[in-house]
Amino acid sequence: MLLEPLLLEYGRRYPEVELEVVSEKGLEAGVRLAEAISPDILAVPITRPRSLVVGSPEYFKGRSKPIVPLDLVQHRCIEMRMANGRMYRWEFERRGEAHVFKLPAI
Repeated sequence: MLLEPLLLEYGRRYPEVELEVVSEKGLEAGVRLAEAISPDILAVPITRPRSLVVGSPEYFKGRSKPIVPLDLVQHRCIEMRMANGRMYRWEFERRGEAHVFKLPAI
């Protein structure tokens, strides 16, 4: 079960809360970015917001590794479509300053 480690840790930290996992027809559960959740869905954060920029060693053969976010415009990046149909824009923040990029897609 994908959520098992998170549920166990949650139960350890908050023993006064009862956890129940139910699987039945018509019930939906999923892990999504906060921006992808429609307002009529009950959402509970399970992690701190954090993303990593990664690439395989094979991809980086003959390519320079990005050092700062703007370097990513020289790379092919995986895009994600949001629930509303828009493409997710890569977001970075440094010292409180936000940077949002439309990057080249695969």
